Amino acid sequence: MSDDGILALTILALTILMFIRDTMRPDIVGLCTLLALLASGILTPGEAFAGFSDPLVILLAALFVVGSGLEAAGVTAVIAHHLGRVAGTGEIRILVVLMTVTALLSSILSSTGTVALLIPVAVSLAARAGISPSRVLIPLAMAAGLGGTLTLVGTPPNLVVNEALVRAGQPPLGFFALFPVGALLVLCCVVFCIAARRWLPDRCPPAVVRAGGDTTPRLDRRGWTALAIMAGMLGLLIANPIPAVTSVLLAVAALGLTRCIGPQDMYRYVPVGTVVLVATMLPMSTALTKTGVVDAAVAGAAGWMQDLPIHAVIAALFVVTSTIGLVISNTATAVLVAPVAAALAAATGTDPRVLLLTVAFAASSSLATPIATPMNALVLEPGHYRFADFARLGLPLQVLLGILVVLLVPAIYGR
Repeated sequence: MSDDGILALTILALTILMFIRDTMRPDIVGLCTLLALLASGILTPGEAFAGFSDPLVILLAALFVVGSGLEAAGVTAVIAHHLGRVAGTGEIRILVVLMTVTALLSSILSSTGTVALLIPVAVSLAARAGISPSRVLIPLAMAAGLGGTLTLVGTPPNLVVNEALVRAGQPPLGFFALFPVGALLVLCCVVFCIAARRWLPDRCPPAVVRAGGDTTPRLDRRGWTALAIMAGMLGLLIANPIPAVTSVLLAVAALGLTRCIGPQDMYRYVPVGTVVLVATMLPMSTALTKTGVVDAAVAGAAGWMQDLPIHAVIAALFVVTSTIGLVISNTATAVLVAPVAAALAAATGTDPRVLLLTVAFAASSSLATPIATPMNALVLEPGHYRFADFARLGLPLQVLLGILVVLLVPAIYGR
């Protein structure tokens, strides 16, 4: 490994340590990390600040505006009311209903968009039950991440793996090919969050329910307009004729032009800390790739995995993929590891579907840090979370998900 690679790993280790110690705000840690990568010469100014123009960062900010616009127009209150009639005021029922709805929506929509739209709904449900929003928002983010494993289009890593399968001469995956394992992963997540809910922090006070909160909320003209805009946005996200960020920005513009949200309020709804955190941590992926750290890690893992029994290979591949996914995006992780998995399958005579689908499931199982997924980053500020909150729940869950993948993938997809 090069000197720059060692330096990049050192900066990454110090960044993780600062997150764990929780003595500085996460966005300030991100800025310090970015400055270190820039000052060390690992990244050029263009590479270092590319995160601030990354479509993901713009998408996150715009989704918060859409969610807040729906809340201001009364749409969130109506959705929360109907969900609340099913969920009641018990914490367990709220978690089951909220996580199930989130996972199902995430299977056909953007997981990030689903979380942004449901954050105000989750806060409202928590307020009705008199519990802290921090008790429900991490489970919401985790359910969204795993909901993407229910369908082929649920999350980009699935499509990356499908493309790798086709290149390997295999038939493409069907729309519900991942569902048998994905559904069990979602179920495991729901059951685990309920069983381990004592680990969920109780950090921010319950929101205050306004007087008259027991009355049935109804949509006025502005509410129906906002609902129509949301439906149009969701339709564009599903059909995917234009980039997701464009679809969401069109929704923001429509909400502003129809006065569903005041132009002066748009910037107020954007959580600057979350946006800065994501924008400053995205270049870390560039640094690790540019300095050869990721290639060295993947190549080294492939070297010793090829002589292991199949279940051990799957376990090792899951650990490598999900660990890399804690510090770079799940899509980038799948892009890096999928070719290695395909080559490993060819070298060992293993069914490529088994190893490549392991990569897909592992990429969506990296849940133990606030920077592991955009969904985790979205709930960071509304839930007043710390780095350790995600690790406390995410690491044991990641282990359980790995065990399920090791047992289920060869049984269901092996020949």
